[in-house]
Amino acid sequence: MAWVLVLTAACMCIVAAAMASAAASDVICRQVGDAHWKLVAAVGIPCSAVASLEWSSAAPAVLMAASSAFMAMHVLSERVPSHVSLTISGALAAASFLAAQGGPDGWRLLAPFASSLLFLAMYHMRVLAGGADAKALIALAMVPQYPSLPGVPLLWQAGWPLSAIPLSVSVLVIAVILSLAPMICLGIRNAASGSWGPRMFTEYRMPLDEAERSYVWLVEDVQDGQVVRRRVTEGEREAASRLRDAGIEEVAVTPMVPFVAFIAAGLVVALLIGNPLFAVMRS
Repeated sequence: MAWVLVLTAACMCIVAAAMASAAASDVICRQVGDAHWKLVAAVGIPCSAVASLEWSSAAPAVLMAASSAFMAMHVLSERVPSHVSLTISGALAAASFLAAQGGPDGWRLLAPFASSLLFLAMYHMRVLAGGADAKALIALAMVPQYPSLPGVPLLWQAGWPLSAIPLSVSVLVIAVILSLAPMICLGIRNAASGSWGPRMFTEYRMPLDEAERSYVWLVEDVQDGQVVRRRVTEGEREAASRLRDAGIEEVAVTPMVPFVAFIAAGLVVALLIGNPLFAVMRS
């Protein structure tokens, strides 16, 4: 149906614009407002349900949309208890899968819930360091899976069974690959300054005063008068105060990588070019 194609294209343009805005905010101030993810979910959920009608019946599509809506409530709203929203979301996703009688269609309908659950687990295990990163990926889990747009992707198509890998997971894989570039640059910088070692691609040293004004995480702290390693993202000001009191003027830091920007770039690559992982898996 031509109107579904137009709707899907419009949806992905809005999603791409929201992601571009989120990426710019992440680069400029390392903060991204939830309005971006609310827009992506509000546009993506109904469009995903409508787009799925081309290969599924109405009941599974509605169940999938309802599952995504409850997942969005868990991620973007504090009004519904998390155990309630996640339980209902999972039950609706399972019902959608069963209504589609499994197979490729069932897996595509299950993808939004399954990938969202994966990203939540990664966040709680600190594999995803920022809440905005997890919210971005979960919001993208709710848009149409590999939308059938004419002429794209240019290289790597997501045919079955590779299409069982959700689009949001493909975006994450590509984002991780793209994020290796600044790590390589940091390694080259450290090597040029004579700083070699296992952390040369993730850390560098800078004056403590400058570190407090920069988009970096402190990776050192002071305990019992000794400089020790610390977990990033927690208690930055307290750690800086302890280092200063101990007379430490230079400290090891790791950059605050604007990963939402890489997620946005990963979405563009996945839609226009495809996932290079598919080429590897087919070989």
